[in-house]
Amino acid sequence: MTKDEILAECDAKAAEWLPLLESYVEGHLATHGRYWQGLKSHTVTPADGEEERPDVGAKHPHDQAAEWPPALRNALLPFAATVDVYGEGTGVGYTVTLAVVIEGEEWTRVENEGPLGWLARPWAALDHGVLA
Repeated sequence: MTKDEILAECDAKAAEWLPLLESYVEGHLATHGRYWQGLKSHTVTPADGEEERPDVGAKHPHDQAAEWPPALRNALLPFAATVDVYGEGTGVGYTVTLAVVIEGEEWTRVENEGPLGWLARPWAALDHGVLA
């Protein structure tokens, strides 16, 4: 598969998967008064269009007891996902960073839910952890 085909596949899977994640994160806010955050779903970022189950297991951030829910943890994904929360004077929100490796190069996309819309960005290659 080409880079564009792999990214299109990731986008299609994200379109199915992100609404489930959103529902969980919003439910956590309603129940616990703050957004849920999720550690990186995969120890090794999926590569070249191969779908992998998240292996994060019961790991969770030190300041939160909730782990990735089974429905999301058991999905086959062509990308790894990380959920980060933020608090800002203008409000609170969260980002979902999707990552995939294509021919040895890591690509990421960021979705934002909250007032800091500028955090969202389309797929971009990383150069040693810095956006290229």
